[in-house]
Amino acid sequence: MHYTAAWGTEEAGEKYKALIAEYLQDDGEREFQPKAEICTLEVLMAEYMLHAVEYYRNQAGEPTREADNLRYALRYLRRLFARLPIKQFGPLKLTEYQGFLVDTGNLSRPTVNRYVSMVKRMFRWGTSRELVSGDQLHALSSVPNLKRGRTAANEPGLVDGVEWERVEVTLPRFEGHQRYGQYGRR
Repeated sequence: MHYTAAWGTEEAGEKYKALIAEYLQDDGEREFQPKAEICTLEVLMAEYMLHAVEYYRNQAGEPTREADNLRYALRYLRRLFARLPIKQFGPLKLTEYQGFLVDTGNLSRPTVNRYVSMVKRMFRWGTSRELVSGDQLHALSSVPNLKRGRTAANEPGLVDGVEWERVEVTLPRFEGHQRYGQYGRR
């Protein structure tokens, strides 16, 4: 998939002809790969999702939740930068994405960090496919994770413990199981 320009414009027609000419020049012997200088983030995201759906599987060959988690992370990136050429996505754009995630107000700091890491991982994969330059990948790696207490991002809520009396009432229902688990009796 290639974004040439707005549909029906002269610029789109010229870029389309150039792409076709390049493809025909190779006698069709190789699979046509998108070029980094004309690829948008939308193309990179689509290619990476195709990879992720096949790659992230458990030992039984069933898909894991990682591709779904990646889909959530990329949904926000797509809103902001889908049509942006890959080469124009640098540390400032990644920091803007990080800030956008925080500003949604419904993602915790660890989730924001995980989503930003997924975007970096996508760019690392894109480097291996020659869609992203190594210099660009290195620059993106300079964006730090959000630190506890140093950001406006929400911290995940603490889980309250259960009163011991309630635990003792529940324990008899676990006949035959290890009664006190890894924590032992209090």
